[in-house]
Amino acid sequence: FFLDNWPTFAIGVAPRMTGPNDGTPGIESRSIDIPLDLAHAVHAHTVDSGFDLAVSQSFTIDHSIMVPLHYLDTGRRGAAAVRQRHVPPLPRAMRCAELGRTVAKAVADAPGDARVALVASGSFSIELGGPRIDQGQLWGVPDKQWAARTLAYLQAGDVDGLIAAATPEQLARAGNVGGELLNWIAVAAATQNAPQSLDAQEKIGHAFAWWDMGA
Repeated sequence: FFLDNWPTFAIGVAPRMTGPNDGTPGIESRSIDIPLDLAHAVHAHTVDSGFDLAVSQSFTIDHSIMVPLHYLDTGRRGAAAVRQRHVPPLPRAMRCAELGRTVAKAVADAPGDARVALVASGSFSIELGGPRIDQGQLWGVPDKQWAARTLAYLQAGDVDGLIAAATPEQLARAGNVGGELLNWIAVAAATQNAPQSLDAQEKIGHAFAWWDMGA
């Protein structure tokens, strides 16, 4: 997707996806099979639940998906459901939370017994190439206090508090890519509990976490 074709929410439904398409250092270019039955099931469930997701049947993916898959290395299969997090107007935090819960329910109700992980990537506060970058860097963390607040919400499992605090104005203060937090909100809302592990990296505007979604 680029600025001439910019859906708020989209799902990839294709036999395979390739990436990274942005030359990510240290990540090999590769093709990843997509479980089409699961992709179709998730798409149908989201539509039935009131989400009109755009569908892409031919697409490549960037570092935001390929880097997590590189470290997970779970058999190189994936299905991509994505949302835009850069260009305003961003979707509201509550809507992203609803989408996360809907995708989790779609996966739980899908036929078969495949093990499925919900993966989100992104920072809480980050500025890329804008006026608030750190000296000598191409990026910066404009709102370290917000990054710390976000971590506190996540550690407490207070998803509703995080949703209420993540207003469009706050996300704008968090940087020109501060909307990446909405990815976290989608997955956190799908779990509705505190993460089993949270490695805080608030000084650089993000964290690493995992949740146990249960059986």
